[in-house]
Amino acid sequence: PVAGDEWFDATFFKTQQEKAFVVSTLWADEPSRQLYEDLLRYKWSGERCYLQETVTDEAIWQLLQPQVAESYWDIGAYDGDTIAAFLQASGRNDQQIVAWEPDPKTFRKLQKNIATWRLPNVTLLPYAAYHEACTLSFAAGAGRGSAIAASGLPVAAKTIDAVRGDGACTVLKIDAEGAEKEVLQGAAITLQECRPKLRLAAYHRPGDLWNLPLQLQSLQPSYQLYLRRGRCYPAWGVDIIAL
Repeated sequence: PVAGDEWFDATFFKTQQEKAFVVSTLWADEPSRQLYEDLLRYKWSGERCYLQETVTDEAIWQLLQPQVAESYWDIGAYDGDTIAAFLQASGRNDQQIVAWEPDPKTFRKLQKNIATWRLPNVTLLPYAAYHEACTLSFAAGAGRGSAIAASGLPVAAKTIDAVRGDGACTVLKIDAEGAEKEVLQGAAITLQECRPKLRLAAYHRPGDLWNLPLQLQSLQPSYQLYLRRGRCYPAWGVDIIAL
């Protein structure tokens, strides 16, 4: 696993297979259903032959179809790479953007890039998104792998709902290095009121492939769910797209 200490093995899957089967019926298109089956087969067998189907990052953004006037929230913005990809897909550089990045070193890179790109409507937040306002221990300095940890740098955490208030959120990207469940809990009102198009990382924990779709279905039943995997090995770069 990328996060946590659970491993995908026969004992683990035996306790999860009922939920895994339910989620197999939730996907909105055939590529999603096939990818889901392939990922389960890979996790069970370890055979890379099940990891052949990938898509480009551009194809994922095309599925999200960003429009000319969006309010884009980026949870786990890293150095701004996903912001740049979003702006390219939307064809505009004046979109409203709210970017969260709790790793101090990476946050400084993000600040520098946003200043270099001269983006006019960007709010940068040095917070972790979570299900409650608190202080978390954060294993900083690991680049893309920086994450909540048992010990580390103290970082302020806030909920998406509290920060948004009554503002807009039309596109939401969440890549929280294993804290996706908690981030969604803290965005429950936003999902209900704004129903943003959502790109959600689903590969950090062994049960993410079924637990996160079930959580989304509970929070916003009207979502149509898609599954896509970028060109990452092993089975990383897996995203749930909710439209």
